[in-house]
Amino acid sequence: MKNIYYALLGTPWWVYLLFAFLFYTGLKARKSSTIPIKKLFMFPAIFIIWSLLSLISKVANSNIYLILIWITLGFIGYLIGLKITQTTNVQVDRINSVITIPGSGWIMLLALMSIFFIKYLFGYTYSTNPSAIAYCLPLDLGFSGAITGIFLGRAHGYFKKY
Repeated sequence: MKNIYYALLGTPWWVYLLFAFLFYTGLKARKSSTIPIKKLFMFPAIFIIWSLLSLISKVANSNIYLILIWITLGFIGYLIGLKITQTTNVQVDRINSVITIPGSGWIMLLALMSIFFIKYLFGYTYSTNPSAIAYCLPLDLGFSGAITGIFLGRAHGYFKKY
């Protein structure tokens, strides 16, 4: 129990803001939402930046193997994201440049919280056991690439329907 307390105490302030943002976004995603087409790629952009920062900060000597893991799983995630949108019915309003996406129930909240806690766990592992980076990094970067790809693929799939 003390470890959890000290982990939370040592967590940077911006991580709490990120948690609140992701939790709020997950709650909002339970219901249908109408968004301007310009904002469709905003959420994937956040994941792309987060994932690229993770890639750049952890792959110091241009390890092509790790970069290929990120790219490959990112592409697979992208295809999954496109597939998710194929059967989704959206409402398009080209006059107002908006698209209405149906709610996802609790799935998006669960997905965002899972992503947050998995990334938090990797961060905690790296900070408490620096030697763990050798065996955790391929999983971490692969996970980041896949999640980034899924969100980018979803956004592209919705954009194609627009």
